[in-house]
Amino acid sequence: MYIFENCRVFDGESENVLEGAFVSVQDGKVEGVGFNSTDLKSADRLRINCAGRLLMPGLIDAHI
Repeated sequence: MYIFENCRVFDGESENVLEGAFVSVQDGKVEGVGFNSTDLKSADRLRINCAGRLLMPGLIDAHI
C-alpha cells in the first residue's frame, strides 16, 4: 500500500481543493482520502511526502 501524505487533492467533483490531505492506494486503486494518515500505521505501507503538491487521484490519460 502507498500513502501519499501532505498533498493538495483535487477530486474532480468539487471545485475546492483539499489542503494537507492524504491518499492511500492499494493494488493500483484509491482506497481512501482523508486528513489524518497516522491512523494508517503498518510496516507494509510506503509513505510518500508530497510536500504540498497537487494530487489528482483517478485521473486517466485518454489521449492515447
